[in-house]
Formats: sequence, structure tokens, C-alpha cells
Amino acid sequence: MVEATDDGGIESSIDRIDAQAKLPAAREALKTLDDDQRLAIGYRVVGGLSYSEIAAQLECEPTTARTRVHRGLRSLRAAIEKDATK
Repeated sequence: MVEATDDGGIESSIDRIDAQAKLPAAREALKTLDDDQRLAIGYRVVGGLSYSEIAAQLECEPTTARTRVHRGLRSLRAAIEKDATK
């Protein structure tokens, strides 16, 4: 019998396993992004920075920072989904 864990249970564990399986595709997809998108995503996802803080780091407008994050994430999702259908 599989028991739920304190940190979210079976579904959380399955989500982590699924995410780890997608890591190689995500790493490859990151290489295809331009530097500004890659940095913006890193600042947002890893660093937890706001769009204003990202904009200050990248020396651009907050709307530009937001666009870079969203377009980069869209590209990453598409590349990972494409890899999953192979």
C-alpha cells in the first residue's frame, strides 16, 4: 500500500517525478531562448523577482520584462510538449 506523505501526498510525488522527467527537455529548450528571455525567466521563476525588479536588472520597462518572461515560458512549454510527443 502506498501512503500519502506530509508534503502533498501521492499526487505531489507524481508531479515531482513528472517534472524531473521533463528536465532534460527543459534544459535543451532553455538553450534555444535568447539571453534576455532566459535571464527574465530565471529572475522570475528562480529569483522570485517582480516584473519591476526584473526590468531594473535588464534595464528595460516592466512591460517588456513581463513580455520576455511570458514569451519565453510559452516557447519552453511548446518545446517540452514537442519533446514529449517524440
